Amino acid sequence: LDSPFDYSCQVRLVAVTDLPEPRAGGEDFRRYMRGTSRVVEEALLATGGKALVLLTSHQQVEFLYSELRPRLEKQGLGCLRQRRGMPNALLLDRFRSDRDSVLFATEAFWEGVDVPGQSLSAVIMVKLPFRHPQDPVVAGRVEHHDLEGSGGWGSYYMPLAVTLFRQGIGRLVRRSTDQGIIVVLDPRFITRSYSRIFHAALPDGLRVEMVRQEELGDAVRACF
Repeated sequence: LDSPFDYSCQVRLVAVTDLPEPRAGGEDFRRYMRGTSRVVEEALLATGGKALVLLTSHQQVEFLYSELRPRLEKQGLGCLRQRRGMPNALLLDRFRSDRDSVLFATEAFWEGVDVPGQSLSAVIMVKLPFRHPQDPVVAGRVEHHDLEGSGGWGSYYMPLAVTLFRQGIGRLVRRSTDQGIIVVLDPRFITRSYSRIFHAALPDGLRVEMVRQEELGDAVRACF
């Protein structure tokens, strides 16, 4: 079915081109996340909160939350994070009720989350939603496709990431009156050969605007 939304009028998608590619583990991970946190902070100050920051692990959530919370709260922006022991429904209720808040979350919030209106006016994707390749379920299914001859990367791993990406895009516009911005910080969305698959998965009418780090704040403020 065709989408009931006019993405060309309701949504802007901005991709940052000059961040380093994500790193996993140890000091490389911390260095990457510190650099990314500065760009996330700039975007959140430009939106005035009202943002869902989508990440791919609880480690990333905890790092960004602890890094940015003191500075964002000084600017009057409430900070929430997904964590074990906190029901997701309760967290969403708090996010909906505080229009100037920011929610840092991982996979459970890439899909099935409905926050219409101004409480969610920006979705920031720090990384493309690739599952960890050593996850036992992921590794097993990739191996199964490889043994079947269909190729685990193309038949399972990439389609899974693209599906989650599309679900993340869908968090922003939930009603015909909703408007906002999507920010993609992962440079692989622009530079890798498989980026065309993610671009092809975008809703009709949604085009990619490419900016450098220092241009992001102005691009986001122009949307608001």
